[in-house]
Amino acid sequence: MRTIKRRRKLESEYDHETSPKRRVKIAIDLADLRLKELREAYESEDPARENERMEDYISSLGRLEKAVNTSGAGTSKDAEIHLRRQGKILENLKMSVSYNERSPIEQVADRVTKLHEHVLYSIMKPKRNRPMNRFLLILFCLLMGAATSALPAGAKDEFLTPQEINDLRDEQDAGKRILLYLSFAQRRLDNIRASSASDSRKAGVEIQKSLDEYNSVSEQSTTRSSRPVSNAPAQQGRFKN
Repeated sequence: MRTIKRRRKLESEYDHETSPKRRVKIAIDLADLRLKELREAYESEDPARENERMEDYISSLGRLEKAVNTSGAGTSKDAEIHLRRQGKILENLKMSVSYNERSPIEQVADRVTKLHEHVLYSIMKPKRNRPMNRFLLILFCLLMGAATSALPAGAKDEFLTPQEINDLRDEQDAGKRILLYLSFAQRRLDNIRASSASDSRKAGVEIQKSLDEYNSVSEQSTTRSSRPVSNAPAQQGRFKN
């Protein structure tokens, strides 16, 4: 009952809110709540309830899509983080059900991925009619890295290619090292764009992999951009093929 009251309250606030940025925040909270209800429905193993909650969650995504695309809403790092988290929750939910039950979850997960990419691109890429402000872009990446969770100790360099590690080792200037990290992050975004346009069955896995690498690059840009890279092979971690 408490969840129903909160859901109705959020829906009412969304419908009456005039601030575009505030509407995005309300839409995020509503989508989180609807996803929680969806997970509970699948745990109950009640097909009718599952279908109803899936429609409710899809409706909340529609609200969020409309909110982030409204003029004046701006770009939201909070929306990016929540959508990335929802994508992982849906992936786990998909793996918890039988193969025959996965189709609707896969479809909604694909919609979440596309919305997440849209938000991510809008954050990283300035509008065409505005010149790129390198300082603001660097500052964003620093803040983005600070917001991501710390990586396991054994996984610090696994996302870097051998060439990227060599580039970092050869560049000792802290400012230029940050620019290198920015180029690494952009490379992951380009990979996401290419994977999203692919018809491969592995596209979803590749997109998630690139997103994880993007977050890792952002995290390292804050913790290691001013530190020289060791020449010792044992400290380089495992390389990507």
